[in-house]
Amino acid sequence: EFKEVLFESKKTLKAIQDLPSAQDLIEDPQLSFFYASIVYNLCRSKEDRIRPKKESFPFSDMGEDDLNAIEEFYEKMPQQGRPAKNGEIDPGSKELAQKMRHWCVMDSSKKPGQTSVGGPSASSLVGHLGKCAAHGSVRVKQIAAFVMKFLCQEPEHRPHIVAAGGVRTLLNLVDLEDDHARDAARQALAQICIVTNPAMMQYSEQLDAVRPLQELMTHRHELLVFEAAMGLTNLLGSSDELRTRCIQGEGWTSCRDLLFSENEMVQRAGVEAMCNLCLAPEILERFAEGRCELEIK
Repeated sequence: EFKEVLFESKKTLKAIQDLPSAQDLIEDPQLSFFYASIVYNLCRSKEDRIRPKKESFPFSDMGEDDLNAIEEFYEKMPQQGRPAKNGEIDPGSKELAQKMRHWCVMDSSKKPGQTSVGGPSASSLVGHLGKCAAHGSVRVKQIAAFVMKFLCQEPEHRPHIVAAGGVRTLLNLVDLEDDHARDAARQALAQICIVTNPAMMQYSEQLDAVRPLQELMTHRHELLVFEAAMGLTNLLGSSDELRTRCIQGEGWTSCRDLLFSENEMVQRAGVEAMCNLCLAPEILERFAEGRCELEIK
């Protein structure tokens, strides 16, 4: 109920956005933690589950499939039979979270009565979040990674995130030690690369995005693999230097390995990436010398 009331109070939301300056967030680590936490709680719904820490028993002995199974088991239990959770709160419905995310990306920077004209506007909230991620603690970086994942789920949000420097923010988060936060940042980066004209990104950002996308293509989850391959495919049409960087990082092999997936969509994504790699002189030379002949049979 509180989030519903807060969403109706646009002046309060705007105050949350405008009170801290970018310099404040850079200089005060505690403020950056509070800011990132507020945005995270605004964007999260009750469907966005928080996994128990795997360091604690018995979760430390469980794999991803085991955690999924136990969560499904708890969901089927009667309410009174479920294990108690300390400090559990209701973060609200998925619909309310989507409205909050839309406001964060599309409306947080608008002045009263202002409408979007021309190209995508840069979300100042995303810009502030980038400052938190760049200068905050490891915990702040993890929170920022999850927030960026929430915000990038809607394709219409992604151009505004790019305009606000969101690509560089994500590139600063793709090597986090926490598995879930790292996957969240890499998936958000892949989703942006799928729909974004590479020319809208800084050239250094295009180059730096190649490695994390290639690494995501080896993930155990097919959706992440598919999105990584599609995002990489879009980037590979940009320049020879990008294709060369991908090939040097064993990108041709990674794309070829997708052809053995049981998922037809993943196979197609792998083929599309290989097609764009065929524009590279290195790959053309391999075919001319007959070294790639067996790989496409």
